[in-house]
Amino acid sequence: MSNFLLFSSALEATISEPGNTLETAFDLGSLSYDYGPPLGLPILRSYADYVGADDSADYFKFVLTSESGIYLNLNAPSNTTVRILDSEGSEIASETLPIYNSYGSLQQNLEAGTYYLHWLTSNETASYYNFNLLAGVPDGSGDYETPEDLGSLTATPVSRNDYVFYYYGSGNSFSDSDVYQFTLSETSTVNFSLTDDAQSSTYLSVSSISGSVSLVNLNNNLSETNASAQQTLAAGTYLLYLSGNGAFDIASSQSRPTAYTLSLSAQPATVLEPGDTLETAFDLGSLSYDYGPPLGLPIIESYADYVGADDSADYFKFVLTSGGGVYLNYNSPSNTTVRLLDGEGNEIASETSQYSSYGNLQQNLEAGTYYLHWLTSNETASYYNFNLLTGVPDDIGDYDSPEDLGTLTATPISRSDYVFYYYGGGSSFSDSDVYQFTLSETSAVSFSLTDDAQ
Repeated sequence: MSNFLLFSSALEATISEPGNTLETAFDLGSLSYDYGPPLGLPILRSYADYVGADDSADYFKFVLTSESGIYLNLNAPSNTTVRILDSEGSEIASETLPIYNSYGSLQQNLEAGTYYLHWLTSNETASYYNFNLLAGVPDGSGDYETPEDLGSLTATPVSRNDYVFYYYGSGNSFSDSDVYQFTLSETSTVNFSLTDDAQSSTYLSVSSISGSVSLVNLNNNLSETNASAQQTLAAGTYLLYLSGNGAFDIASSQSRPTAYTLSLSAQPATVLEPGDTLETAFDLGSLSYDYGPPLGLPIIESYADYVGADDSADYFKFVLTSGGGVYLNYNSPSNTTVRLLDGEGNEIASETSQYSSYGNLQQNLEAGTYYLHWLTSNETASYYNFNLLTGVPDDIGDYDSPEDLGTLTATPISRSDYVFYYYGGGSSFSDSDVYQFTLSETSAVSFSLTDDAQ
C-alpha cells in the first residue's frame, strides 16, 4: 500500500464572460484564413459555457478579412439553439438541437466582415454547451443531401475546382467532402481525371444513385498530383464522392486542405453489353498466365454493370490456355450472386452477397473456356463491379484450413508453392500460405526458405 496527498485549487478566470448583447459579445478575434500558397492550416477557436437559468443569452464575435468557410461543431442539451449572425445581428443560419441529440453542426461560406454566434435556450435550467469553430477553405460543391448536378455527360469535358480537407482538433473532427451527380444517356465509357496539390491524398469513388456499391475507385496519393481512370458504365444516374486532405504539417500534426480539379467526359461505349446467355457472353479474351522464367505479372480484367430490373443475367467469357489461379474480387448489393462456370455452363463455384457488399472467389483451373454468370433476386437494378485476376495457382492451405505437415522428425519435410501481393483496378489480391505442424516433444526446429531472385 502507498500513501499520497492530492492538492487542488481553483484560479479566478482571467477571460471575460460572453455578454448577452451584440455590444458585449466575447471577442474570438480574427479567424482569417491564409490561402497561401501553400494553403494554410485551418484556424480553430473553442469555448464552453452555459445559457438558461441566470444567463439569458451568450454572444461571440469574430472577424474575417477574406472569404472563408466556417465550420461549427457543437455539443449541448436539447432545445439549445446557436445562430450565426451578420454584423447587424441578422440571422444567416441556425441550429436547434432536438430531443435525444446533443451534437450538431453548421457550415457557411462567409465573405469578409464581422459575424456573431448567438446561443440561447428554451430550457429553464442552465444548458451547458461547448463548441469548436473552425475557419478554413470554403465549401463550394454539393454534399450527400444535395449533390451538385453535372448533368448528362458528353465528349466535352465537364470540370470543377474546389477543396477537400480533414482536420482534427479539440476533440472534434472537421471535414469537407464533395458529392457530384451525373447522368449517362446510354452505355458509355467515362473518363475521370483528378488533379490535386503536391503531397496531397484525394480519393474518388462512383456509385449508382440507387445503390451504395462502388463502381469506380481512383486514388491520387502523396507521390502524385494527377490521376485518371476509365470505366464503362450503363445508362443511368451516378454519384461521385471526393474526399481527402493536403500536405501533412509536422509542427501541428495536422494536414492542410488541398485544392483539386475534377474533369469528366463520356463517349458511347464501343464494347458490347454482357449478354444473358452463354452464347452472347461478353468476351474478356485470353487471360493465360506466363510462368516464365521469370514469373510474369498477373493479368487483370475489370467491369461494372448491373443485373435485375430489365436485365435478368450477365455472362462473361474468358479463356485459359494453361492452368492457373483465378482470383475474383467483387462489390455488389445483397442478394446478388456470381457463379463461375465451366465451358458447358456447369457451376464450379459461386458466391452470394448477403450483408456485406464485398466478396471474393478463388479457384485453380485447368486450360479451357470459363464463364462468370451474374444474377440477382432483387427486383430493382443491382449494380456490381468486379476485378478478375489470373496468376499463379494457390495449392497450399489458408487460415481457415492450414495444410497439416504432421509431426516433425529428423527427416526434412518440403513444400513448394507461390505467394504474391498485387494491387490493381481498385482492388488488392494476395495469396499467403498457412501450414500446421506438431512437435511430440520439446525440439530444436530447423527452418529453411528459398525464393526467386529480388
